[in-house]
Amino acid sequence: MKSMTGEKGTTSAKLASFLLAYRNAPHSTTGQSPATLFMGRNLRSRLDILKPNIRNHVSSKQVDQATSHKSASVTREFHIGQTVSVRDYRGKQKWIPGVIHARSGPLSYQVCVGPNMIWCRHVDQLIDSDTGKPPDLNTPHDAVPEILQPDPVIPASLTATPEQAVPSETLTPAEPPLPASPKVVERRYPSRNRKPPDKLNL
Repeated sequence: MKSMTGEKGTTSAKLASFLLAYRNAPHSTTGQSPATLFMGRNLRSRLDILKPNIRNHVSSKQVDQATSHKSASVTREFHIGQTVSVRDYRGKQKWIPGVIHARSGPLSYQVCVGPNMIWCRHVDQLIDSDTGKPPDLNTPHDAVPEILQPDPVIPASLTATPEQAVPSETLTPAEPPLPASPKVVERRYPSRNRKPPDKLNL
């Protein structure tokens, strides 16, 4: 073992330096260093400072790639209170009007589409509205319009005066409905011929 008498430092510092070198050196029997067998990695030394940091290199490359992508395509942004068209997945109507309520992430917004109804949508699910006026949020978008029913037809016998009333004997009675023809169900499989079992008469 090399002597440490000529090196500077206290005895504890020399012992720590020796143990660091020993625990990072691969063993002849196992082929691994004691630190790797104990913690799964080598202890940090001066040599690790000279090695390139792969994590920082990957991070810088990702930042450069994101910057070049942003320069090629500008990300759309919306401000609070802006009227937009929101993608609706409930029915046949694909887009409904809404108002930007808040920004929940870098590319996501909270959109108010009705009374006490807020949706979270991605920027790709929003379209800038050109109407310039906020939509009426008090009216639900999924409401079905009222269907106007035609006026009921009142028989003349009910609206006629007593002098114009037709005697009940002259009214032809309503014919009874014809009975429905029985529905013939076609068998899927042929009928099975069941025979009594043959028993031995002993």
